[in-house]
Amino acid sequence: MHGLDIRRLLAAAMCASSMAASAPAVAQAQYCKSDELFAVVDRTGQRLREINAAGQPRLRSKLQELAKKNGWADADVESKGQLAIEDDVIRGLDTRAA
Repeated sequence: MHGLDIRRLLAAAMCASSMAASAPAVAQAQYCKSDELFAVVDRTGQRLREINAAGQPRLRSKLQELAKKNGWADADVESKGQLAIEDDVIRGLDTRAA
């Protein structure tokens, strides 16, 4: 779902939490081999895809409930759903993650 961009939100949250949890390790990052870094990025990406895939059915269901409640046409569900849940915090996270 383009506007909701859960992947970017999750990526920003995971990045922030991993940075906070591993602050002492940041100084060691210069010694990290590129293949090790790529492996971590791949595993993280895979986990984010799993989380996103697991959450999509629930998100779609909730959007459909919202659409039904508000009488939205099927073609308008995504755009109107985005407007309904988007706020300054979400926009800020999207901007930082871009």
